[in-house]
Amino acid sequence: MKKLAALGLVMVMMFSITGCGDKISVTKEQNDLLAEYIAGVMLKYSYQNEWEYQKLRAAQSKMQAQEAATQGSVQQPVQQQPQVQQTAAAQEPDIPASADVMSAIAAELGLSGVEITFQDYSVDKQYPTGDVVGYVAANSGNKIVAFEFALKNESGSDVTASTKGSSLIMKMTAQDRTIVQSATLLKNDMTELDNVKIAAGETYTAVIVFQVPDKIAEDLSDMKLAAYVNGKSIGE
Repeated sequence: MKKLAALGLVMVMMFSITGCGDKISVTKEQNDLLAEYIAGVMLKYSYQNEWEYQKLRAAQSKMQAQEAATQGSVQQPVQQQPQVQQTAAAQEPDIPASADVMSAIAAELGLSGVEITFQDYSVDKQYPTGDVVGYVAANSGNKIVAFEFALKNESGSDVTASTKGSSLIMKMTAQDRTIVQSATLLKNDMTELDNVKIAAGETYTAVIVFQVPDKIAEDLSDMKLAAYVNGKSIGE
């Protein structure tokens, strides 16, 4: 439709000029400009010119694709180098062996002469369960997952455990979800012990508590617990 309209406009202009020749006069230069304009319009909307334009556009697109492919092949070796470096860095041992994890936790908590071992975990609406004075209740839609640890004083004298201010943070993962330990006011919170005395040879039960969504708490078969110091993992 645009082509027909443009051609029609040109024809109207031509007929208008010839039909009104006795009223409008143009110079030779003006006549040449007008003829050039009419020829340009006709060429612009002619089938042959459109075919030439499409052919040129296709050739340009092909050249751009070839240039992009050439640039990609040149840059590819440069892009691979950081990936090799990242792989090498990932292979460096960053996490101590499992046997050393508890020792690393004890050292971070300042519990010299104390051996820490994992005892058990529980899943419930509160910890500890039963009619007790101090406990942690689960938030709406959550369960309390509590991990208990035995702190055994293997030194020859009493130990006073004060773990407040430690940089240790425990995180648990389950069903591809990572959850950070909850802050509590429990006297036996392992990272919040305040002048807790452990006699020589005795064992004290400390706990780490998590608020875990109900759906995740239903299946903890793939659960893992990890310790972090200043954002860096010291082991699971």
